[in-house]
Amino acid sequence: MMNVKPGSKFSLWNGDIHGSNIEVVPNKKLVQVWYSNDDPNIATKATFTLTHKDDCVILKLVHEGVGPDNFNSIDSGWDEYYLGEIKKFLEA
Repeated sequence: MMNVKPGSKFSLWNGDIHGSNIEVVPNKKLVQVWYSNDDPNIATKATFTLTHKDDCVILKLVHEGVGPDNFNSIDSGWDEYYLGEIKKFLEA
């Protein structure tokens, strides 16, 4: 479970990804600073925005500051390890 307090730290995949929460609006928005062991000196920003439409929740993800050397692996990683897993879980 992740602490939702702004400024709280998080870690994923045994610390390969880590960072802190910048902004938390429950059920609406989460903004995080991310660091990766692939490029530990570069901070990126991930913004998750939720909107409700009819009986659905729409998730918009914007990941800013990703360098060209890591773009493809991060892009596929979102689908394979993060959002794809959430989708599988919700469809089960």
